[in-house]
Amino acid sequence: MTLDRYRGALVGLAVGDCLGRPYEGQRTVPDSAIDDLLARGFVLPYSDDTAMALALSESILECGGFSGEDMALRFAREWQAEPHRGYGASITSVFESVLTGARWEEAARRQFGGEGSHGNGGAMRVAPVALWAYPDLGETIRLAKETARVTHTHPAGVDGAVMQAVSVHHALNDEFDPSFLIPHFQGVVETDVFRDKLAVLGRCLDRSDDEYAALHLGNWVAAANSVPAALYAFLSGDDYESVIRRAIRLGGDTDTIAAMAGAIAGARWGFDAIPEEWLRIEGLERLIGLADALYDRRSSQTEPVRCSSCAMPAVLVVTVAYEQETRGGRLLAYCLDCRERLAERIRLAIPIEFVNDETFISLYENGYTRSDPETACELVFGEVRRHLIEAVWPYFHQAGS
Repeated sequence: MTLDRYRGALVGLAVGDCLGRPYEGQRTVPDSAIDDLLARGFVLPYSDDTAMALALSESILECGGFSGEDMALRFAREWQAEPHRGYGASITSVFESVLTGARWEEAARRQFGGEGSHGNGGAMRVAPVALWAYPDLGETIRLAKETARVTHTHPAGVDGAVMQAVSVHHALNDEFDPSFLIPHFQGVVETDVFRDKLAVLGRCLDRSDDEYAALHLGNWVAAANSVPAALYAFLSGDDYESVIRRAIRLGGDTDTIAAMAGAIAGARWGFDAIPEEWLRIEGLERLIGLADALYDRRSSQTEPVRCSSCAMPAVLVVTVAYEQETRGGRLLAYCLDCRERLAERIRLAIPIEFVNDETFISLYENGYTRSDPETACELVFGEVRRHLIEAVWPYFHQAGS
């Protein structure tokens, strides 16, 4: 994880969006399209893809994480200020409802007769979530779901956001292995349509035929079509440029497919890998500034707490445990796998969801921290270090008696 990769993910998204926007809706796009566009010499405008990624970035930075109300209002105000960005008719109805006082959860759920949208809007803007949460994969998945549901509540729309966010997450890793992604996704996505598309994606990569991929994966606005198409473009490319050229060549929803592929490729190869002549885009300084802020926020955090059993990051749950073998209490962190595996030996005295400062307030209100903080045991939550006080220990002995 480097600053160059953070910038690459956010700017890479916008560059793909800007280069793909003029060709949206075309069945196929010639190889010369990007060069012809750049030859015109003007600054390339971005679409709703980048506009919503910017709003999402600013929301999580200013709120310190996910706030559905804040994010929905930012999306709606971004649309209200610049409705020409290419927003779909259904999503604008959500924004209108939010601006007139409707709860954002209800506004999103009302789409398409109550089924919610299965489009790619949650996926196209989700890259900042992976930057915010890195290296916590569990948090990346959780936030991808939550940010998607602000506008896209259909399970397939949510799965698309998760698949895209997880792709960016893994691309940020120095030891990234492309062959790992497709098998990994089988355990991440929750809808049959995405599981089926993953099998098709494997066949498309084996054939390396863009027309075949566009036909069998799809290239339009449904998340189950465009997200696998973006992943196909990324996994078929050797560098940022080749990924974007292939993404646009697939046709269809070219701005969004190229934006998603560009975010993954930018996370993989970094900002410096984007051709300099492609950086003549609207909002470049704002994008870099937000990428830097996301990086600064993440790099200032402590290392993730490690599982007391397997030493893997315990990114989902921290547990106050009573060990029956030693008849003594300790504060231990476990990943979910080890919690299940060691359930017979370790008595879980106080399960604590891995969240934020509110957890400590809850502990205090429930009487677990009533003595002098100076005598506390230390409980580490990846991002925050606090102390539980001496009153915890009697609770341990009571739990083990």
